[in-house]
Amino acid sequence: MNLLLDTHVLLSLASDPNRLTTESRQFIGKASVLTFSVVSIWEIVVKHGLEREDFRIVPRRFYEGLLGNGFQELLVHSDHALAVSL
Repeated sequence: MNLLLDTHVLLSLASDPNRLTTESRQFIGKASVLTFSVVSIWEIVVKHGLEREDFRIVPRRFYEGLLGNGFQELLVHSDHALAVSL
């Protein structure tokens, strides 16, 4: 099973996995491929740029950590966005 994780889940996994439900952690643990979207990295860059004291994620380090832990990156193209409008 392949899973595409949203930004909130990715950040929770990185900072405090116990914020996710037990069911969610088990479901994620059963996945054969964990995927993240370039959009999540974009969101993290924007949040980092706001310089909020409660957000200390370094985007490049986070991205490299995802790749280093076997996550696969899903690239989003205009065709993907246009397909949603059907």
